Amino acid sequence: SVTVPVIPVGYVLVPIKPTEDMIIAGLESEPDEDFSDSWVWESYEKMSGCQQAAFKATLCWNAMIAVAPKEMK
Repeated sequence: SVTVPVIPVGYVLVPIKPTEDMIIAGLESEPDEDFSDSWVWESYEKMSGCQQAAFKATLCWNAMIAVAPKEMK
């Protein structure tokens, strides 16, 4: 009998080690005055240092998850 893990709603499976695409997407997610939407950049500039760090981490995580492999090979 094979046990199949149940993935809770709101969770995804990702590789233990990020892929090259995941790393690139994460690095490119950094807010930037020239490339981010103006409202995003203006909001980002008004944040405290801790808020900016949390915002950047969230952007990075979302970008990495978006390009994570969807199937196991």
